[in-house]
Amino acid sequence: MVKIGKSLFSDTDADVSGKVFVVTGSNSGIGNQIARELAKRKGRVYMACRDLKKCEEAREEIVLESRNKFVYCRQCDLASFSSIRNFVSELSKKEEKVDVLINNAGIMNCRKMYTQDGIEMQLGVNHMGPFLLAHLLKPYLKAAGRSRVVYMMNLDYRKGKINLSDLNAENNYDAAQAFCQSQLATMLSVPVLGDEWRKEGISVNAVYPGVCSTNIKRHMGVDKSITGNLIANPLLWFLTKSAERGAQTPLYVATDKNLENTSGSLFSNLSTLEIDSVALDKELATKVMAVSKYWTGLVDKSELRRTAQ
Repeated sequence: MVKIGKSLFSDTDADVSGKVFVVTGSNSGIGNQIARELAKRKGRVYMACRDLKKCEEAREEIVLESRNKFVYCRQCDLASFSSIRNFVSELSKKEEKVDVLINNAGIMNCRKMYTQDGIEMQLGVNHMGPFLLAHLLKPYLKAAGRSRVVYMMNLDYRKGKINLSDLNAENNYDAAQAFCQSQLATMLSVPVLGDEWRKEGISVNAVYPGVCSTNIKRHMGVDKSITGNLIANPLLWFLTKSAERGAQTPLYVATDKNLENTSGSLFSNLSTLEIDSVALDKELATKVMAVSKYWTGLVDKSELRRTAQ
């Protein structure tokens, strides 16, 4: 059972004191609430954000509220592989282990754009960037023992299609389809990584936080238009969760001691949610994993060929 108000944790609160947490996109929304609660519980929290100014402002609030000086702001732009690599390099100078990585940051329904590495923006920020970050942090997650990776997930993955012939949307681009593809790419990876990494003491799970009022919708017409703000948003308010409530299940999956051996699952409302069959296609998952490793520079062409054989 969840305590509403005083704590976002379950009644069987896990001890996170001294544990190292990396939370992407934690300057606002759900990520901010996650970082805030972990800081209150005396965790060592690394706020990995694109905008350092906003991150520093959020960090100052969290430190003052939690009285926990072990909250750090670090730049990590998921639209830049070099930024991700630099983040991990800097982190390694201060920490020998990472107990939990929460891949929270994301982008939704943006205009056609590409990352610094030439990847369609939604695929890059929502899948490729977090995929690289998790793999680069793997040695530190392994060093922690019983560590966890948590991916934030949108149920629109169920509408997704992996267009391997135009994965990077160079020929055709539809913002909604690109978003769904990015979600499916990650959801295909979670069961695979969950199975592979659990053998090394790392659990990998996904969380659907529900429909929440956060900045991820900033590119959607309903938030940008005058009529959307005056008419649609007040109606949607009744159906949406606050960022605080949206943070409950990610915190549960990231810390609850009863989930130590749970990996490769999807959670919502503090319980498991059945993964749609579209994300359980092992052949497609293998292809997506191979492309992801190659595009992020985790493997070269020769290794990619060996994997395909």
